Amino acid sequence: PLFFGTGDQLSAWADALADDVRYMILDFRRVSDVDATGARMLSQLARHFQARGGTVALAHINSGADTAIFHEMGVDKIVPPARWFGDSDHALEWAENALLEGQFGEEANEGISLKDLPILAGCSDAVVDAVASKLERRELQAGETLFEEGDSGTELYFVVAGRIDIVLRLDNDTERMRRLSTVGPGAIIGEMALFAGRPRSADAIAVRPASLYALSEASFRILLAEEPEAATRLLLNIGRELSIRLAVTNQELRLVES
Repeated sequence: PLFFGTGDQLSAWADALADDVRYMILDFRRVSDVDATGARMLSQLARHFQARGGTVALAHINSGADTAIFHEMGVDKIVPPARWFGDSDHALEWAENALLEGQFGEEANEGISLKDLPILAGCSDAVVDAVASKLERRELQAGETLFEEGDSGTELYFVVAGRIDIVLRLDNDTERMRRLSTVGPGAIIGEMALFAGRPRSADAIAVRPASLYALSEASFRILLAEEPEAATRLLLNIGRELSIRLAVTNQELRLVES
């Protein structure tokens, strides 16, 4: 329950957050009750945090009788219902989107050239030209799906502009999705499905208009036959990217378990 005693503990915890924390998500999944004092302290906490330049969101909040106390005590004036989310996944996605827009908004819009892709780092102009000759340009509008979970994987993609979400549908529910990652200019998508011959393991959906280059399995085989040096360099760079991803995943797991 959120009342005077637990509200005071929550305020103390929030005050102890580092000064550079910009987003706070309060998860109400296990909150069984909120009284008037608890709601008032929640408003004070949110007002104080936002005075520091932060933004507060609420997770596992449902409209109706359960939120009547929030409206009665003015919580909705400090933390508007637009920042009330039905689960923590959507609240985290909202915060991630805000951070991504702040850090990478302009870069994602402007994009990068093909030769500046990390996957082609260290390649000669001849190798870049050989790879470029086998690529097909693709354009996606915001909200457009690049591929869906279960699709056969016949292409890998190099993102040069925009942002794409990699999402997983939960329990075959088309409404409940969990975002696994967001990628932008310089990223590669779909390499595992192409080289392993397995169906796509998640959906890829454009968050904003995106530009990509597609390399099909057939085109890669031609590249391997005609330009083995270029194909080998491409494979080595893909291997490097995958090893970096694995290292990042390992670090994230350590943080979760620590």
